[in-house]
Amino acid sequence: MAEFAASIIGIGTAAGSAIKISKTIYHFCKTIHGAKHDIQAFAKDVETYGTVIRFAHLSLDRHLGSESPVLDFMDTQHVLVQLKQQADRVKVQIKQLVRRIRPLRNKNEWWTRVKWVWQKPDFEAVGPKMESVKSSLNVVVTFIMMEVMLQQEKAEANVEVQRSLRQQM
Repeated sequence: MAEFAASIIGIGTAAGSAIKISKTIYHFCKTIHGAKHDIQAFAKDVETYGTVIRFAHLSLDRHLGSESPVLDFMDTQHVLVQLKQQADRVKVQIKQLVRRIRPLRNKNEWWTRVKWVWQKPDFEAVGPKMESVKSSLNVVVTFIMMEVMLQQEKAEANVEVQRSLRQQM
């Protein structure tokens, strides 16, 4: 379970990094003309990615240590370890892309646009990877929430049965 807990912390760290990186990208947008709107859109995608991962991290953190067959399965199958590794790879790609934004700055807007056309596919390629992490975490959180609801239903059913038995006595 320690590896499971470490993965949850790692996912939270990836979320924080993505949000910080998006702020850096927004800062660069102010100085880059000719590709500003595309880079702002990329920054917004990174920010959304970080926010969604942060939400998943908070949800997972709340249920850490709970007795649950779903959590046990995720732990034994290393689901969160794999997701953390995937999120780390995406973070590295995003950081590499951010380093390529600064050299785009040029007084000539037309030249900036030309340079951006060559780089844009690399920025677009990371989008599906961010979506994959978000979707996978969404599935994990959904399963956990379903498990919580089932446990609550069982608890409520047990209370109802006990109440009924007391009335019959």
